[in-house]
Amino acid sequence: MGVAGVADAARRVVGTIDAPARRPRPDRAGAIHEMPKGVNILARYLVDHTPRPEEETAVRPPSRMAELARASAAGATPRWLRTWSPDVHDDRIFSLWEAENAAQIQAALARYGFLNNMDALPLLVKEWGPDEILAAEASGESGTLPK
Repeated sequence: MGVAGVADAARRVVGTIDAPARRPRPDRAGAIHEMPKGVNILARYLVDHTPRPEEETAVRPPSRMAELARASAAGATPRWLRTWSPDVHDDRIFSLWEAENAAQIQAALARYGFLNNMDALPLLVKEWGPDEILAAEASGESGTLPK
């Protein structure tokens, strides 16, 4: 599968209400469709947080994780969904977000001081698994990743 196929396979788009209308978006064939007023397209991002090599004397303001959690629970955009720590021998942390773009996540990380001792790399992802593969096979699209 080429780079474009991987990028298509990595997209997951969900709609939310109570947000400003977005500009028109082209579909796969290039046709432009107007987004309904009040519909905002959000994507899922998996963020890889990697420790930053710094001197041990670096001082940072405290994180405001409780405020971020309250804002996320209230449906703010971007919205922090979950965080995972792989194990004690891996200092990376992974978090899952809903956002319009990666820049929104970077801004929220800075605003709330979330894992501010780490570099963050937001990756646009599409969630799929056995159910989607079986549905694709049943519809005759076997051998392709879900869209």
